[in-house]
Amino acid sequence: MRTTSGFRASALAVLLVIALLSLLPMVRLLVAAVAPGGELDFGAFAERLAKPAALRATWHTLDTAFFGAVLAVCLGGPVAIAVTMTDLPGRKPLGFLLLLPLMIAPQVTALSWLHLFGPSSTLLGMVGMAPPPGTPNPMLGRNGIILLYAVQHAPIVFITLRAGLSRIPRDLVEAARASGARPLFVLRTIVLPIVRPYIVASAALAFVSGVGNFGIPALLGMPVNYLTLPTLIYQDLSSFGPGVLPQITALSVLVGVLALAGVTCQSLALRGAAHRFTSGTPARFELGRYRLLLAGLGWLAIGFILVLPACALLATSLVPSFGVPLGWQTLTASNYAEVLVRQASTVRAFRNSLLFAGAAALILAIGVIPATAVLERLGR
Repeated sequence: MRTTSGFRASALAVLLVIALLSLLPMVRLLVAAVAPGGELDFGAFAERLAKPAALRATWHTLDTAFFGAVLAVCLGGPVAIAVTMTDLPGRKPLGFLLLLPLMIAPQVTALSWLHLFGPSSTLLGMVGMAPPPGTPNPMLGRNGIILLYAVQHAPIVFITLRAGLSRIPRDLVEAARASGARPLFVLRTIVLPIVRPYIVASAALAFVSGVGNFGIPALLGMPVNYLTLPTLIYQDLSSFGPGVLPQITALSVLVGVLALAGVTCQSLALRGAAHRFTSGTPARFELGRYRLLLAGLGWLAIGFILVLPACALLATSLVPSFGVPLGWQTLTASNYAEVLVRQASTVRAFRNSLLFAGAAALILAIGVIPATAVLERLGR
């Protein structure tokens, strides 16, 4: 009896915290959107969402987030299969490196790719492959946003799909292989149907991340006036006037609705997925003579996704000014000396970043574990 009362008190405390931190701000935002003057006005709310700029931004958001999620599944899915279910050489380092974009700010990712393919690319200029001056940067606009959404959100797909793949018992694969089925046939007819809920869930999470992503469309879309909902909200915030607050709250509600739809799809996809099969020894495919070839392709993909953009950013940082070719005569560390030694704002930025990141991690570590335990028990 005492245990039950204690659990009820814990559950009530968790639900109260969720209400204060999540539901209350959302309700406040909704009220500001539909009743900015204190009176409900759904007509004005609909008019704000029906403006041409809002409709274009909504379409751009849905378009880039959807195709970015599809491409993220195409990128993260094969790596998840290779790392979880095969004897691919170096699969653990490959899996770790694929997670790095998730740890890097989207703005940094976008900036590195801009410096890689732009007409003033220092790295491509070293080998004589830089586009001619005045050539539009191919990363700007819709296609560049979709590509970087895929790179940024492939780790989400990898983590989610790996959780499902690791639960497939070895017996299923071995039985099919003993019956003469080829690995690709087993993968298509047994493995992928079993983990279909995880594929849908990972795509939904990647879609939600794309809907709320600001850094990538800000650097790749705003210069060519390709606005998504987050960048349109930022643009409206930068202006002034009595209609700004109702407009940005209406757009924010729309972003929340799209994100909620994606999260709902993810939850429905994973409902009961953990009970569809019993976990056992994870299934494994032997790659045979293709091991080295596939490992080489994997490292080549990682090099293109991570190493080349990082090298482009590094090369640009080692020249005295943007557009100067990198060589022994132009190589300099003055930019690092300026930022790290002469600018006091850099020290403050480091201190603030460590403080905020450390405090957030501590709060999450303290609060999320008991909240998860309570919600898990409530869901039974």
